[in-house]
Amino acid sequence: GASLGTYGLMPVPNISASRSANTRNIIGDDDRVIDYSKSGIVKLNYDKIDSTTSEPQGYNATGFIVGNHTIVTAAHCVNTAFNVRCTLYNSDGTVNAVYNAVNYHLPQKFISGFGGAEYDYAVITVAEDLSSYKCFNIGVCRDNLKNINPDIYVTGLSGDPSPSKPQLNGNIVTGSGKFTKNVNNDTILPKVLHYNTDMVGGTSGGPIYVKDSNGVMTVIGINTGADPVCNFGRRIDSNVLHFIYNNDELN
Repeated sequence: GASLGTYGLMPVPNISASRSANTRNIIGDDDRVIDYSKSGIVKLNYDKIDSTTSEPQGYNATGFIVGNHTIVTAAHCVNTAFNVRCTLYNSDGTVNAVYNAVNYHLPQKFISGFGGAEYDYAVITVAEDLSSYKCFNIGVCRDNLKNINPDIYVTGLSGDPSPSKPQLNGNIVTGSGKFTKNVNNDTILPKVLHYNTDMVGGTSGGPIYVKDSNGVMTVIGINTGADPVCNFGRRIDSNVLHFIYNNDELN
């Protein structure tokens, strides 16, 4: 019954300042494949005000379903965004439905300009019932997962072309890899995971997940960016879980 914490939550205002997405890395050969088998993957399209022209500019990213009306993504995707559309697909890659976001919430510290991947997560809600789509299971990522050395999967939109696989561009794709060290020799930090799973722009906000021996997927992170030698994402911990599931603003 003890309180676990207090969190500041607020809607995203339509303001002109925006933060650009981080680059993504193809590490070695591009091993990603087109994958529409996971119906809970969401393509996000949205607009932001371009700081140079002061005109709306379109962007895209990835989200994933975690509840009947709830989608998780990266905060840098929807920060300052408006006209957010959520596209869901059939297993053959055709569009099943397009829903408009009714609200979305980011950690207050991200909106205030605090650092990188630590606060780079967000929740989107839609009015429509998403229960017929795949709901991703979310699990707290433990330190000893590094010792198990599982395959690390990321699924999301291939929003930028890959020189070796141009056929992936514009599709939902899945890549697999392993935990790896970043430029500072870190693998699993308290808030951030590092891995060599391939990705390009558009995959931001996609789930980082592992599979058990039965193929059951558990999300352990949210894909957010890259450094010179690896890709990285926000590690799922109790703060992220409470933000997603114990969020009075979304009820």
